[in-house]
Amino acid sequence: NAGVALMELGRLEEAEELMRKLWDIAERMGMNHLLGGTLYLLSNILAYRGCLDDAREFGERAIKWTTENNDRFFGSYARLYLSVVEHLAQNDLAAEQHARSAVEMLENNPGLRPFAVALLARSLLGQGLNESALSYAHEAYAQLEALGQVDDGEMTIRLAFAECLTASSETATAKQILGTALDRLRKQAKSIDNPEWRETFMTRIPEHDRILTLAKGMGIPELEKPDE
Repeated sequence: NAGVALMELGRLEEAEELMRKLWDIAERMGMNHLLGGTLYLLSNILAYRGCLDDAREFGERAIKWTTENNDRFFGSYARLYLSVVEHLAQNDLAAEQHARSAVEMLENNPGLRPFAVALLARSLLGQGLNESALSYAHEAYAQLEALGQVDDGEMTIRLAFAECLTASSETATAKQILGTALDRLRKQAKSIDNPEWRETFMTRIPEHDRILTLAKGMGIPELEKPDE
């Protein structure tokens, strides 16, 4: 839990250290029920750090382990974050394959499926398939709006829709979506007391940093300081 919290705050090196310790303990003590989640989380953390080859290796190990042990819960997360890895590596065909697998696995999981659909949209956008990408991005965003919240991937859903709208020259709507995403980031950042942690939360999570960069490029006012 501490490792996950540190990862979500952008404290990536600290999160990696804890997860590697957990991985070592789980293997030495035969705590196999922890391995699927530990491997996928290491993939996630390393992807955020930009260590994409290592992230891919841990993601593939997570898929192998969860498949062999019929662990669909962590197996779906492993596929989600392998799609993230490949998107960051600009391997959009591979990102699409993992996203489609995740969409299929999560067909009956409304809390996670929008994340998978948004990842599919981003992978198609990376291949220049703008019309299909926008359709999936709109679907994911509509599901987020209908649910009010999702289990994971909220900022990816908002970002994917904004990126797809921008690529389709729907700039006004893209700015509106980005403005909403910025407002959400602002509210989340205000809940973090430590100023250094607020900074890493906003800049070391790739989706957060991308939202800030896009917003700046579109002339949307910068995120206000959380303590102002």
